[in-house]
Amino acid sequence: MATRTIELPDELNRFVNEQVGQVGYATADDVVQAGLRLLEAASQTRQRELNALVALGKAGFQELDAGLGIVFDGDDAIDEFMGRVDALSLRETQS
Repeated sequence: MATRTIELPDELNRFVNEQVGQVGYATADDVVQAGLRLLEAASQTRQRELNALVALGKAGFQELDAGLGIVFDGDDAIDEFMGRVDALSLRETQS
C-alpha cells in the first residue's frame, strides 16, 4: 500500500477525528479511504451518466438525420405536445 501525506483544513481534520472510533473507522486512514471510495463511486456514476447522455444524443441526431424528427407548427403545437409529455410522465411516476 502506498503512503501519502496530505494536509487538511481544520474543519476536515476535526471531522476525521470525530469519525475515528465510530463503527468501521479505527484510524484516520480508514476515514480518508472510505471518503475516497465514495468519491470514486460518485465519479464512476457521473461518467456512466455522461456516457448514457452522449449515446442518447447521438441516437437523437441520427433520428433527425433520418427524417424522424417532429415538426411543430407554432408555439401552440409545442405547448400541446409538452402537455401530453407531462401527463405521460406524471402517470408513470404515480404507477
